[in-house]
Amino acid sequence: MSKFNEYCELLETLISFFDELTEITRRKLETIIINDVDQMEECMKEEQAASMKLRSLDTKRENLAKELGFAGLSIKEIVRKTEGTALREESVRIKDIFERLTKRVVEFKDVAKETAESLKIRLELVEKTMAPFEKKKTENDGYSPKGEKDKTENQTKKLKLKEV
Repeated sequence: MSKFNEYCELLETLISFFDELTEITRRKLETIIINDVDQMEECMKEEQAASMKLRSLDTKRENLAKELGFAGLSIKEIVRKTEGTALREESVRIKDIFERLTKRVVEFKDVAKETAESLKIRLELVEKTMAPFEKKKTENDGYSPKGEKDKTENQTKKLKLKEV
């Protein structure tokens, strides 16, 4: 297989990767909506593994681009650089793959944004629910939330006694 074909196959792998990552992110969104913490943690573990896989795929892409003489260039720049050259056929192929990859990345970003917004809302709800309990903890007999004697509470009591 030529290096260019290998590069294109790697880009096809990236398309499949983003399809999988989008599906994981959709599942994560569903777990947020139904409040399934265990499944959400599982999705987060899958996302972490996917993050490492993406780094590996991107490193391979950069190395192949370097071997092809396109070191440091983005896929879009490679398309531009190969248009109208002897690599015209390759340019058309890579442009097609690039367009499909771009669509998958945009789709992933949209789902990820919706997931992040839903998670933020869920966390704000939890914080509002917990706020009354946190307030009671700090008003508890001069002890801090960690259970330690609250020195500022004792100092305030001493100042009040001196004033009387």
